[in-house]
Amino acid sequence: MRVDLALTAAIGAIGALALHVAGCRLRQQAQQHQPLDSAAQEPAAPEEAEEPEPAPQPDVVLRAAAEHGENAAVRRLLADAPAAALVPDARSRLPLHLACLNRHAAAAGMLVAAAPRTASALDGASHTPLFLAARAGDTAIVAALLSAAPAAATVRCNGSLPIHSAAAAGHTAVVQQLMEAAPGTASVANGDGSTPLQLALGRRHISTARCLLASGPASAVLRALGAAGEPALPLRERKIRAAYQFFLYTLCRPGALPPAAVGGGVGAGADALPRPGPCAARRNGPLHPAGSPAGGAPVGG
Repeated sequence: MRVDLALTAAIGAIGALALHVAGCRLRQQAQQHQPLDSAAQEPAAPEEAEEPEPAPQPDVVLRAAAEHGENAAVRRLLADAPAAALVPDARSRLPLHLACLNRHAAAAGMLVAAAPRTASALDGASHTPLFLAARAGDTAIVAALLSAAPAAATVRCNGSLPIHSAAAAGHTAVVQQLMEAAPGTASVANGDGSTPLQLALGRRHISTARCLLASGPASAVLRALGAAGEPALPLRERKIRAAYQFFLYTLCRPGALPPAAVGGGVGAGADALPRPGPCAARRNGPLHPAGSPAGGAPVGG
């Protein structure tokens, strides 16, 4: 009887211990899962709204519009923010530089009308908008720039004037425009000592040379040819170059050359040479052989 009671008490104790252990395990599991459950029950925090990107500056938009020839945008931006026409980019290019570089005449006209002084502004490569337009041979842009700022024709770019770039490229119409705006530039030498006439003759732009010959006395022209430019060259090479350019000069001015100009040295008796007519009458005219029915008298005759 006593054994049964002891056995029953032991079984009861073991059961109570088992229940206690199970309860502890349940409480431990509940504590481990409680943060996850509570986190799941918390409402999600609202996402932060993205800040809108700042609007581009007016000068950035104006330069882009000028570069691509968007005339309506250029007109609107000049009305809303005219000072944007004076703000350059990282390469010191103004909106007018970009319009001239990409040959957008309408945009260039609006920009130079809004800020005439920009026609003489130098970019990072020391080029003015007029220099770029003259080099490209764009008569419409050149006309717009000269109308608003004729003094831009006298601004040097790396030692050269716009007329030097036009003459070297053979843009006869642009040369005529520049000479009308600034007649004195037709006989000015560039940084290498070459005049516009020398540059035109050196590249065999005969019609351009004819146009330049109408700008002043023949004696001054021949003296410029005698210099032959580029003082750093050896004297012999300079004389050869001068002789070659003088030969081309005779082609540009058909007719009898005075004997003094042929045998007595460059420049002697040169004022007796016949003066050519207007550039328009000689533009792109064919060169006829000396003594032919359409040509003049034989050279030196």
